[in-house]
Amino acid sequence: MAKPATKRASKSAHELLPGWWGRMTSAGRRRLLVGIVHVTLIGAMAAGVFFGLRYAEQYTHGLGRYRQGPVKVVLRVKCHGGDAMMTVRAVESAGLAKDARVTYCKTENSTGLVVVESKGTQIRLSGDDVLPEWLMQFQYVRDGLLRRADGLANPPADPAKPADSSEWFTGQMPARIAAALGDDPFVEHVIQVDKQLVERDGFPGTFERQVVVTVALRKPVAQVFIGQHGYVVDAGGVVLERRDNLIHAGAGAAVVLPQVADFTVKPEWRRGLMPGTVLNAADMLAGLELLAKLSTQPFYRDIAEVNVANFDGRRSPAESELVLKTVAAQLPTQVLEPETILWGLRRDDLRIERNDTRGKIQILNNHWQRYGRLNLQDQKKPPYDLFHAAGFAFWIDPATHTGPATGGAASPRSGAGAWAGRP
Repeated sequence: MAKPATKRASKSAHELLPGWWGRMTSAGRRRLLVGIVHVTLIGAMAAGVFFGLRYAEQYTHGLGRYRQGPVKVVLRVKCHGGDAMMTVRAVESAGLAKDARVTYCKTENSTGLVVVESKGTQIRLSGDDVLPEWLMQFQYVRDGLLRRADGLANPPADPAKPADSSEWFTGQMPARIAAALGDDPFVEHVIQVDKQLVERDGFPGTFERQVVVTVALRKPVAQVFIGQHGYVVDAGGVVLERRDNLIHAGAGAAVVLPQVADFTVKPEWRRGLMPGTVLNAADMLAGLELLAKLSTQPFYRDIAEVNVANFDGRRSPAESELVLKTVAAQLPTQVLEPETILWGLRRDDLRIERNDTRGKIQILNNHWQRYGRLNLQDQKKPPYDLFHAAGFAFWIDPATHTGPATGGAASPRSGAGAWAGRP
């Protein structure tokens, strides 16, 4: 019974095909199928060439129309960790609170977008909507880089050259911009310089030229004084700029950074340092490393100094290697002098210390959240000692202290701008 069913199915299948197909040999069928594939591929290629040429025509027409216009320069700064600020526009579009702080931030090199996490919500933003938080105080650095790139992207007209001899059509412009910005001590490295033609809003088929420069910057973490001069340095000891006081002419306001004190000074440093010089004294680098760890914390504004006089226990092996000092606090009825915080060792060693770096930061954060400042000399408390056992239980849990929580203003490091989450 199975054989007749198979025969009927075969007959039904043959009726679905035209008669000429059945009369073709297997080799003929194969050649026909190969021909159909070839014709389809040729048609697809022809369509691609047609639409490509059409787009190229629009591209060339738009470029020819706006070739003499200025090249727009966009500077994007690579973000990482939690050291970032979002524009108010980005915060509102994401539905976050105005005081939302970034807890994680990473730039995607492939897309140029920035993945930001705030209060458990992850969003992807344009690089134009996110900047490192520290750059809010060093806006003049970003402005200077933009001016330098803009000057190279829009050089003065040269009467000796034809009007259409723009460097836009060559690789010279990106190379010049990358080289010029790479020489700035604030620039760790230039990630890429990308030329783009972007369609103008409201003008379909017309374009404007744009250069997007993506850089990784060195973050200023401290100021050091050598002789009569002061220098701003990053966590690796690179001198970013010379600044003999706390106010930079281009900043428009005081930019306060904590200082590293009592470090080893090499004789050649006393003759003056140029930006880009690396200060590689071991005790200074230990202080800078600590300040870099604290720089993303909300209480960082209250740190005025890290003293490294006892680095490696050279003065007293039993005492704290690193000692922090807070800024003075202005209260309604009194001014509190800077307070000392015994931090402990530069490297965690729980055989000697009572806490590791993470725990110490949590202790300071607990009190910052409760009082809004670290300088608590007006409270009935033991000294800040994150190194020895004395007073340790008090600092672990601020709830054990029942004294009045009186607020006060320390030396703020904030500025105005259309950026959310400002402390």
